[in-house]
Amino acid sequence: MFKNLSLKKIYTVQILVICIFSFLVIGILVYLNQKIVAHIDKEDKLVEFKDFMEEKYVDHLKWFDALKNHVHEGKVFDKAIDHTKSDFGMWYYANKPSDPDELAIYSKMEEPHRKFHESAQAILSTSNANEKRQILHNTTTSLSAEINARFDEYIALIQKKSNAGDKMEEVLLKNSQRLIISLMLLLFALAIAIYFINRKRLFKPLMEFSDVMESVSKGDFTVDIKTSSKDEIGKLSESINNMIYKVGRMLSNVSQETFRIASASEELSATADELNRSANEQTLQTEQVSTAMTGMSQTIFDVAKNASDAAETSKNASDIADKGKESVAKTVQGMLKISDTVKTAADTIEELGRNSKEIDNIIRVI
Repeated sequence: MFKNLSLKKIYTVQILVICIFSFLVIGILVYLNQKIVAHIDKEDKLVEFKDFMEEKYVDHLKWFDALKNHVHEGKVFDKAIDHTKSDFGMWYYANKPSDPDELAIYSKMEEPHRKFHESAQAILSTSNANEKRQILHNTTTSLSAEINARFDEYIALIQKKSNAGDKMEEVLLKNSQRLIISLMLLLFALAIAIYFINRKRLFKPLMEFSDVMESVSKGDFTVDIKTSSKDEIGKLSESINNMIYKVGRMLSNVSQETFRIASASEELSATADELNRSANEQTLQTEQVSTAMTGMSQTIFDVAKNASDAAETSKNASDIADKGKESVAKTVQGMLKISDTVKTAADTIEELGRNSKEIDNIIRVI
């Protein structure tokens, strides 16, 4: 659902949801508070009205007691005779209840209350004590009892409403507690949902980034971040994957070039070793040629010496020709051998000269 949304949009949605939920909770709490306050005010009014009705009931009893004292003891009656000007009468005609149950009882109180005052007026208007007692006993007392019954009924109705209000208040408080608990659970569920959304979209990719970069730091450039999201995390994943690929490829090229240079260095080292070995061999051959030339020089010197000795011997031979043909023949044969040796030595020296030039050229090349 949130796969293609950017992190900015996701967090904006989360903030909006939290704000809406907060306003909803505040609104519900304010509504419950107003309802509870209104109910408490209503209960207070009921209590006040009950107290007022009880007070009026007591006033009625006092008014009736004053009338009885006048009849039986002849005391002066100083209460209001007109039913509209008595304390109860002034309240009765100034306040008409809107509740149907109260109105039903309220309507039943007017006639007995009016007749009650009329009977009191009849008592006060006569001077005959027996007549006064008769009116009091036959009419006024029964009307007072009826009024008292209406007062009791009215007070009982108010008490019933007050009790019902207490129960309603208790129910309202319980419902408020349930609603608050439900809202708290909903808030907890919302927090868990936001956590898992953030964990999937933010925390988990960041942990994967950390694991991948740790592997890269250890030299493993084959790892990559697998993601299919198109948000900022997805773009960051693609950038990191491209970076890892390029760095790995660069290090691979560097490794290949290093290997190639190392191979070339080994080949150059082998070539240098070969050239060094060839130079050593040439030096050895040169030394051998030099030794051979030294030997040949000695041989030539020996041959020259032998030739000189031979010339001297020839000279002596001519002086002593008498030594015989056998000595001459041996001498001639020795000269022939010497001539062959000199010729061979000359060829050898010529060949050594050519080899010396080649060796010199090789040494210059090296």
